[in-house]
Amino acid sequence: MESFCDLNISFPKSEKQDAVVYLCGKLGYRTIAFNHVIDVSKAFTKNQLKFEIPELKISENLTNVRVLRRVTLICSDSNHLRALNSPLLRKFDIVAVCPKTEDMLNQFVA
Repeated sequence: MESFCDLNISFPKSEKQDAVVYLCGKLGYRTIAFNHVIDVSKAFTKNQLKFEIPELKISENLTNVRVLRRVTLICSDSNHLRALNSPLLRKFDIVAVCPKTEDMLNQFVA
């Protein structure tokens, strides 16, 4: 049997999470990741990353689909690199970074 993954589904509201997981299972997905996007320039104050982590509420009977948590950090300033050490990020299974400037891109690939 074929199986698929989608690792970039926008984090739905709590009451819609079961429906999204159920639909993904029906479409053949076995792994999905709910993605939460953070603009670090708005969430990074006093050298700390602060944001509300969305709640993950999945019914126990939807076990055929593995649900991961993903966060995408939008970075536009080299000072934002310190945000990558935030303990908040340990609550996510996948951490992605979206550099907004060429300088930031060079910071990440160097």
